[in-house]
Amino acid sequence: MGIDPIRQHPSPSSPASPPQRPSKPARGSPTSGTKDSVELSPEAQQLQELQRQELLERVRQRLQANFYTRPEVLRAVAERLLSDLQ
Repeated sequence: MGIDPIRQHPSPSSPASPPQRPSKPARGSPTSGTKDSVELSPEAQQLQELQRQELLERVRQRLQANFYTRPEVLRAVAERLLSDLQ
């Protein structure tokens, strides 16, 4: 199954869309005062913790190997920080 991209403007070959009415918040939407919640199973929580521990170990190994002090890594980090600040 494919998902078609959202079009900003109708193409010349497609018919014009009817005008849109302002929508009302759906029942149970955040604007109506109710909130959604998610509860993870114990197995999902264990998996999440395992993945976090694996990531921490990978970072520790990279720190010990001076991976983060390489010029190309420092440059990539600086570029990512700059793009996040813009």
